[in-house]
Amino acid sequence: MANKSMGKRLSALFMAAISATSVGMFGSCGGEEETREVDESKTQIYISNCDAGIGRTWIEATGAKFEEKFAEYSFEEGKVGVQVWYDHTKSDGGTEFFTKIGSSMNNIFFGEGYDYQQLAYGINGNSKLLDLTDVFSKEAVLGYENGALVYEQDKGAIIDKLDDNFAEYLNIGTESDPAYYGMPFYLATKQPIYNVDLWNEKNLYFAKGVAPSEKIVAVLEKENYTDSELATAKQEYTAEVNRLKTSGLVYTVNEKGEYKTDGQTISFGRSAGPDGKYGTDDDGLPATYDEFYLLCDFMAANSITPFIWPGKSMTYADMMTMALWRNYEGIEQMNNYYHLTGTLDNCVVLDNNGKVTFGEDGEPLTESVTLTNDGRDNGYEGARQLGKYYALQFAEQVATNADWTATECYNSTSQIEAQAHYITYGVTTNDKRIAILCDGAWWQQEAADTFDIVETGTNGKYTLANMRYGVLRLPNATVDKLIDRRGGAKDVVVVANRCFTFANGNIKEGTGAYNATKMFMSFIHSDEMMNLFSEYTNIMRGLEYEIDDETNQKLSAFGRDHINYLNGCDILIPYTSNDFINDNYTAFRDDMEHQNFHSYSESFGEVWQAIEALHDSGKRSQGLTAKTFFEGMHSYYKNIKWSTLDGNTTK
Repeated sequence: MANKSMGKRLSALFMAAISATSVGMFGSCGGEEETREVDESKTQIYISNCDAGIGRTWIEATGAKFEEKFAEYSFEEGKVGVQVWYDHTKSDGGTEFFTKIGSSMNNIFFGEGYDYQQLAYGINGNSKLLDLTDVFSKEAVLGYENGALVYEQDKGAIIDKLDDNFAEYLNIGTESDPAYYGMPFYLATKQPIYNVDLWNEKNLYFAKGVAPSEKIVAVLEKENYTDSELATAKQEYTAEVNRLKTSGLVYTVNEKGEYKTDGQTISFGRSAGPDGKYGTDDDGLPATYDEFYLLCDFMAANSITPFIWPGKSMTYADMMTMALWRNYEGIEQMNNYYHLTGTLDNCVVLDNNGKVTFGEDGEPLTESVTLTNDGRDNGYEGARQLGKYYALQFAEQVATNADWTATECYNSTSQIEAQAHYITYGVTTNDKRIAILCDGAWWQQEAADTFDIVETGTNGKYTLANMRYGVLRLPNATVDKLIDRRGGAKDVVVVANRCFTFANGNIKEGTGAYNATKMFMSFIHSDEMMNLFSEYTNIMRGLEYEIDDETNQKLSAFGRDHINYLNGCDILIPYTSNDFINDNYTAFRDDMEHQNFHSYSESFGEVWQAIEALHDSGKRSQGLTAKTFFEGMHSYYKNIKWSTLDGNTTK
């Protein structure tokens, strides 16, 4: 930056903003008091909104629309219209919520961390939630016009907008007599985010024809190719990876596929990327783990830090490990994993001592395992999926290369601070630019204060409106998986955070609040209102709907890319009707659904959060590696965790 005093002033402003935001994020619940007064001539409803990652503007805009659309509607005798009030809280989930909801004045809840089935079933059949089956079993209401309610046309019932597995999970009745008490809230996804402008400015895309993976793609591009040609290409790929490791060279270009040198522009084009196809969104991104490692070394050698995540919340580091594992296994295998049913096809063979066995090619041997009795007998075998083995190798590379991670990755840096540093480093400070942020899809709403300050101090160049961020398409563990991707295999995105919206079961039937609550729960599930949600948050609700052209134009660059990415993925909802899993909800949620990587060995003890553990020099001196972490996972789940689960057959 030319003006150093301006840079110092901006840095001070950023830190002040971060501190102020952090207090808000982790302080007491509740938002600003509203200045308007209760209008006794209207019906009142009260909404609890989790004002964390996705903020509050969306619900206030939705509430305003509801008030407008039903201004002439009478929800109770003697009153016309409705007023919506908001309780903006930072957290309303968790097991303690079960006891709090009964005395809450709020009619409707939007939040995360809920045990939906505990709330819906209740204790001894005493549900804490309002039965909304009649609402969700018909079309969403759009408003009240000319003396009549208007409903969506050609969209079907609200429940039909749900993933079948999710609908089955939400149904606490029977197939013939269903009972629904809630709906998914936002589609909570977590993916590494990359700075598209930085990739372009610093030539971080692989060039067409010269990246190692292009050896494979060149063969696949032929109409007819032989097994011999593909085998030769694989050998050439390995040789090229080794050559580039030794030389330190990486052939990279900008987003136009150009390389500029000595006043000349050479046009290569971009490589095919992880999906093995030209002309798609991932062109030029690393196609394999090997290429990803080469790129990280290239970044580090050119004063770019590859990664940042909040050291205070190490689960954000492992979202990458989790995503790599899921992508490798694919949607069918992950469905079997999360429902504890069917066959797991890629289980690594362990010897009698629990050690990985390898074939002549140096890769782990695998076998198929059929899960029986809804997983009660042997569900722990999911701990040895091959995708986990490869993902841990990736995690080890990141954890043990100091130049690949910012210092914030392993200290007490908060999520808000990590976002601010990602946005500002190298822009308003003299720090190295950072290429990749590990965070959730909601990150831009959380970073709003930082973007506002950047807009003030950089003449608009680095504003949210002008900067381009995208979902980093992740590489393939092997060239065989690259071939599968070219054949149509999709990335797998697993929804996180247990986000739901539901209504309070203590609302008295027949009251104005009861009627308005049910109408609101129908209204918000129209495609129009779900588009409004996406407009304000740049993310999706957890139901199926199309983003219309008007909404798409209002999204940020990241919002458009994120939604486009999801449209090309297999999305998995990790909820199930499997009684064994639901009877052990806390164990599966906290350890198996949320972490999935938990290991034990007599040498290094009990570890989880793979990148943090593999970064620990003390644990590594005790024998912790990607391989031993993997071996310890099977030991932990089979010999320790499974015996604690109700209904297992291994006791």
